Amino acid sequence: MQGKMKAQMFYAPGDVRFEETDIPQIGDDEILVKVRAALTCGTDLKTYRRGHPTIIQHTPSTFGHEFASDVVEVGKNVTKFKVGDRVVGVNTAPCFECENCKNKQYSLCEHLQYLNGAFSQYVAVPAHILKYNFFKIPDGLPYEYAALLEPLACAVHGFDSIPAKVGDYVVVIGAGPIGLMFMDLLNLHGCRVIAADLSEHRLELSKNFGTIAQVNAGAPDYVEQVRNLTEGKGPQIVVEATGFPEAWEKAFEMARPGATVLCFGGTKKGSSL
Repeated sequence: MQGKMKAQMFYAPGDVRFEETDIPQIGDDEILVKVRAALTCGTDLKTYRRGHPTIIQHTPSTFGHEFASDVVEVGKNVTKFKVGDRVVGVNTAPCFECENCKNKQYSLCEHLQYLNGAFSQYVAVPAHILKYNFFKIPDGLPYEYAALLEPLACAVHGFDSIPAKVGDYVVVIGAGPIGLMFMDLLNLHGCRVIAADLSEHRLELSKNFGTIAQVNAGAPDYVEQVRNLTEGKGPQIVVEATGFPEAWEKAFEMARPGATVLCFGGTKKGSSL
């Protein structure tokens, strides 16, 4: 497809411009999609504020990575999708060849391929990501919900890495989108989930995701409150979903002996505990 499109272009931290640019051209093993719904991830905000060591590999770059779309053009070798399909995917694919991939630690792949462009009208999906991490959207599922696939997949990956058991006390620090996803997954698994956040609004919202208690993380006796809610012992599992070193420290402080602490939120470069 020839022509121009509107796109948010990342030039540098704090410098994102709404511009007109060429519609990307596809190869024989790629597809072109038209974005129908795009979400703003916490990682997008961090990237805007301070850049990103891997997602933005050159500048200027298209921006955003959570989206759902329609297929508008397919390469001649593509058989997985056809024009008109509603599709969604994630913004990376591992190489399956490096040491980490061979150990099934795909999120640590040394050669991850990235896909940006959620904040554009059109995105060219490369063959490798198309093969492994792009899917048809089920009939009846709105684009806005389908676009949640990528962050939900991240939460599921994190959930799979912790030894959660039915009845475990689990504190989720951070009741933003990722934290709420963790709460829902843990609740469905039969855990007793406690939400911790600085925002009373978010704590109230967490009640819809199965939490048994909500604690304001700004309270002076925050950790003591958590212990009182967990039979005086502290939780078996703590999920940190804010990316602030102070929250990491509180996670370790409240955890009982032998507990598991998942430091899910990415901290700023140079942070220390």
